Amino acid sequence: GVDYVPADTNVVFGHQFASIAGAGPINGPIQAAIFGWLPVMLWILIGGVFFGAVQDFASMYASVKNKGRTIGYIIEAYIGKLGKKLFLLFCWLFCILVVAAFADVVAGTFNGFVTDNAGTVTKVAANGAVATTSMLFIIEAVGLGFFLKYSKFNKWINTAVAILLLVLAIALGLKFPVYVSLGTWHIIIFAYILVASVAPVWALLQPRDYLNSYLLIFMIVGAVIGVFAANPSCNLKAFTSFNVDGQYMFPILFVTIACGAVSGFHSLVSSGTASKQIKNEKNMLPVSFGAMLMESMLAIIALIAVASFADGEAAAQGLTTQPQIFAGAIANFLSVIGLPHSLVFTLINLAVSAFALTSLDSVARVGRLSFQEFFLDSDTDEENMSPFLKVVTNKYFATIITLVLAYLLTKVGYAEIWPLFGSANQLLSVLALVACAVFLKKTKRQGCMLWIPMVFMMAVTFTALGMTISKLTKALFTTGLDLGNTLQLIFAVLLLILGVLVAIQGVKKLFEKNDEKQKELDRREQENKEIKETGEVTLDQNRRNHKIELLTIIGEVEGHDAAPSQSKTTKYEHVLPKLAMIEDDEEIEGLLILLNTVGGDVEAGLAIAEMIAFLLCSEAGIPSAFRWQYLRIILLSCRVRRWSSIRSAPTACSSALPRRTAIWKRSRTVSPVLSLHIPERHRDASKS
Repeated sequence: GVDYVPADTNVVFGHQFASIAGAGPINGPIQAAIFGWLPVMLWILIGGVFFGAVQDFASMYASVKNKGRTIGYIIEAYIGKLGKKLFLLFCWLFCILVVAAFADVVAGTFNGFVTDNAGTVTKVAANGAVATTSMLFIIEAVGLGFFLKYSKFNKWINTAVAILLLVLAIALGLKFPVYVSLGTWHIIIFAYILVASVAPVWALLQPRDYLNSYLLIFMIVGAVIGVFAANPSCNLKAFTSFNVDGQYMFPILFVTIACGAVSGFHSLVSSGTASKQIKNEKNMLPVSFGAMLMESMLAIIALIAVASFADGEAAAQGLTTQPQIFAGAIANFLSVIGLPHSLVFTLINLAVSAFALTSLDSVARVGRLSFQEFFLDSDTDEENMSPFLKVVTNKYFATIITLVLAYLLTKVGYAEIWPLFGSANQLLSVLALVACAVFLKKTKRQGCMLWIPMVFMMAVTFTALGMTISKLTKALFTTGLDLGNTLQLIFAVLLLILGVLVAIQGVKKLFEKNDEKQKELDRREQENKEIKETGEVTLDQNRRNHKIELLTIIGEVEGHDAAPSQSKTTKYEHVLPKLAMIEDDEEIEGLLILLNTVGGDVEAGLAIAEMIAFLLCSEAGIPSAFRWQYLRIILLSCRVRRWSSIRSAPTACSSALPRRTAIWKRSRTVSPVLSLHIPERHRDASKS
């Protein structure tokens, strides 16, 4: 009910799109435009469709198939525990850096005061309006969350309500700007992130992203209309050079343009938060693939925006940052159709700020989950953990320690290590692609579409890190390094080692053909041995990877005289412990019992059926299922202590039965019964 909250497709899409977009699809193309518009456009189109969208869908698919767990768990299950520990530690540190940077950026856009060189403090109305609107979004999101959860209206009414709240917040924000200092906004934003990271996703994260997604979509639609209305001329060269002021197109282009093409952060959102909200597996494609294509469209619009300015024109208009260049260009486009330039400029800045604040919600939650999962293994008994594990896996402790470190980094300064963000982000993409490729191979699914993106991103990331290390190492032995560059060198070396270790482990798993075949042969031989000796086997090689225990009971009750002495029988002392063990094993999702009585030993079948019913049915003493002579009992998912559905078909009584059995049958209807136990957490899914 906190992280795992199934939602409608449009709600999850809003969360996915608003979380992955950030300011990346605006900043990246504008920065990379130094290489010309052609390589930027090609990388956005090819990377977005064949790299980014594939990665996002694969990450979400792998997570959903593993009970909504993160990529770290996928690495543990299919690559190894060491890889999982390294990956989650890296994810946690990465999230701390992103939270620190984004919180500072958002606080800067909310800062209501600016100080000039003379020391004069003036109010900034645009920032105040953005701050008011964003705070109203949060308040409205809580109300919308309860509305969506408890109302039964269709999606069109929900959409209308969301749009109405969106317009109301913008109107009030423009009318009543709030002026608060930068330091105060830092505290307010971190307090908000603390609440957003531990609150149930339906109460704040889902509705807030749902609201923001419409704002972002309206911004994209408005920008597209402006492009067609203004028909701006392109002032960028198609291609400039492979080397621009010491920056090589490979790998700089592919590291700079992450959001909009392929970004490792997307895999954290797809597997960390969005996968836990998927109601039906068919929703994964439009949510993950669709959100990535929408982001690629935004990146193309950002490229058109920067191309519309002549050389030096944006700076002459006071547009220095990438979001300002984007907002100024879109305002210029829409002024052609009569919209006020200042109003459009403010609204675009509001939308860009919403990008960053929304990403903060998700990345803080992902950081908390990464910290918790670092201390949990797949075989950890969460009900009998040590006091230390109970503390470090507590969601409040994990959130507080993550945000405290991020706040300190915001105050101390993150600029020294921020240049490594691009390489670190794309290293995440490499690790996610490796993990998903191994998962698909191990589960006998097609995964060849991940191999080319995986190899290409390895080349990009390791080349970028290698060039950074080489450059800083040369400076270390010639002119020396200051504190910032020293930190960059240390982190670059650590990132390279981390990436190489996990990549090697993953690639080894991808090419373990002989070992896999031998393991499969050993598994089948062991299953045959168990079937021969005990009549028992675990059925887990099915399409949905459900673990079903098959238990065969043959013969009569021990000591009964109805069957020959040489006949094979299953004894009470064998059945009772086995049933208790199966009932106690949380990994077993279902139980299939084949009960075969010998000859006409009806009483034996009745007694065994009675015993099983007593153990597995809440109404002790009532037979759960039985049939004469060859008695078959099918019990699925006996995790819940009460039946959810029982269907019966009465059979005629045979004249050959003993009198007392016939009397017993008349007093209690004897029939073959199919009994289905469904855990409460799976009942909604079982209806489909």
